[in-house]
Amino acid sequence: MRSQLRRSALPFAALVLAAGCGSSSGDGGDAGIGPDAEDLRHPESAVLYPPVVHAGFDGDHTFRVPVSTDLAFHTDGEPSWSSGDGSILDVEGIDTPDGPLGARGIWAMITTTGSGTTTVSCTIGEYTVTATVIVADYDSSQVDIGDTRYHTDEGGDRTSCSSCHEDGGGADHTPTEMAIHDDDALLMVATEGRYPDICETDDGDACTCDTEGCEREPGYELALTHEWDFTESEADGIIPYLRSLPPSGF
Repeated sequence: MRSQLRRSALPFAALVLAAGCGSSSGDGGDAGIGPDAEDLRHPESAVLYPPVVHAGFDGDHTFRVPVSTDLAFHTDGEPSWSSGDGSILDVEGIDTPDGPLGARGIWAMITTTGSGTTTVSCTIGEYTVTATVIVADYDSSQVDIGDTRYHTDEGGDRTSCSSCHEDGGGADHTPTEMAIHDDDALLMVATEGRYPDICETDDGDACTCDTEGCEREPGYELALTHEWDFTESEADGIIPYLRSLPPSGF
């Protein structure tokens, strides 16, 4: 079952929706906008999406990630958002966007303030949903090098990323869609045109590939050629740059 959830998070497949105190909280969105029928409401099944958020921090550039929850579809009340550690991130409720993103529920915007691992939570009444947030420690020069590679077109396998993605023909690789993936997975997409293999036990738990009781499923492969060349420093910088892009749709 988990493999289905992970696959649904891929940017070219259908997207699924996926307590504690903190130093920052906010209200945002319209709670109670979901189904009115009581038999359709199951707040214990609500989730915060992405369930694991990947972001970055370099002390210079701004890194923001939008997160959402379907909790408001299942219970009434004002949402309150909180950060598990204000030295790593701030979070503030924001208006629900128009279009398909609005179908995911209510939204908040994370802004990183440091590196490390913490949580972000949304509470409505007696119910709380929480996600893990992993903030990588970058150097600002990585972002700058990634920016240069992204916008420099040398042709061939060193075509600029911007020639496709900034012209509206490429997938959304801003934090709106990419925060669910770690840096290694995104770099594999950029250089090999595929996502990492998924390795799970029969119970759906993650495991080490090729060990006893662990089944490997091939990672999703893009339908188009996407195998680009990066120098070592460019490879170290392209994902930090993508994480610094303004989230699309907000």
